[in-house]
Amino acid sequence: MNGLLTDLYELTMSAGYFAAGKAGETGTFELSIRRLPPNRNFVIAAGLAQVVDYLQNFSFSAEEIDYLRGVPQLASSPAEFFDYLRGLRFSGDLFAVPEGTPVFAGEPVLTVRAPLIEAQMAETYLLASIGFQTLVATKAARIVETAAGRTVVEFGTRRAHSPEAGVLAGRAAYIGGCIGTSNTLTLSNLQFSDAGSYSVVVHNGTLFIGTINNANAGEIWQLLQTYYLPLVRN
Repeated sequence: MNGLLTDLYELTMSAGYFAAGKAGETGTFELSIRRLPPNRNFVIAAGLAQVVDYLQNFSFSAEEIDYLRGVPQLASSPAEFFDYLRGLRFSGDLFAVPEGTPVFAGEPVLTVRAPLIEAQMAETYLLASIGFQTLVATKAARIVETAAGRTVVEFGTRRAHSPEAGVLAGRAAYIGGCIGTSNTLTLSNLQFSDAGSYSVVVHNGTLFIGTINNANAGEIWQLLQTYYLPLVRN
């Protein structure tokens, strides 16, 4: 896991802890939602799997440390700080609610207890992972509730902030109650062998069907049933 995938201030703060002799002291950090908007009384926790992967694989490569030595904001850091980063791994504890759990304002989604620098370094990634996926999972849960028993499928990758965000959003939507997602990589990651038992047809597919020459109505209907029409099984 790329150690540079964090805010620079996490590194400058960590350098300050190190210079002050506080690197070995234990810190406890809680991640929670302070308040919720009107008519919103819960969120659905998501993103924990990515958090665990990050903490288990966090490290700095030699090239990343060489880069940090040249960062002006770290120019006054003790030389030993960069040696410390070379061997830095997460050795603390993580406590969290399971993904899919409703969480209320002020209630911790997760707690990190670790040596101060280790806990500080993880802040950016944990906020991003939990915040984004919890947002999507919560929205999905509200839509599923509104659908009142009708199936809901996530179809957002093409409008996501990036293809990678689309993969995580599809995963979070499933946690929030969607039966599946349009994202094939997410389906694979979730071990969906039947792609969620649905299919859709987009506008160019409709145009294509209209160009089939010499096809009778039965043949076109068979094509639609086989490849294009929704195949949701309730």
